[in-house]
Amino acid sequence: MEWCRQTDPGAAAPAFVPLDELLSCSLCGSIFTDPWKLPCGHRFCKGCLEADAGSSECRTCRQPFFEKDALRDTVTGEIVTRFLAVVGYARAAGQLVYCPGDPAA
Repeated sequence: MEWCRQTDPGAAAPAFVPLDELLSCSLCGSIFTDPWKLPCGHRFCKGCLEADAGSSECRTCRQPFFEKDALRDTVTGEIVTRFLAVVGYARAAGQLVYCPGDPAA
């Protein structure tokens, strides 16, 4: 999903980050499935953490952690569920808005 990015022309980085990027696992690149949170605050899909079980450090910031310290992130999981429901409804109703020039437009 590619959303319209609103940027300040003088800013080096976008002033707005698409929600789908914030709800994506940095290991698999997909929207979270069963998100888990490490003590450092980074989140990953449970399956991605299990596939990377040999590692004892966060793949994003390299902070060490113990597997028992990872917690299911129910809040992020609920946000993902609601986000996907809204996107599905908007797509079915033909109401998704894209920026001009986006491939999906």
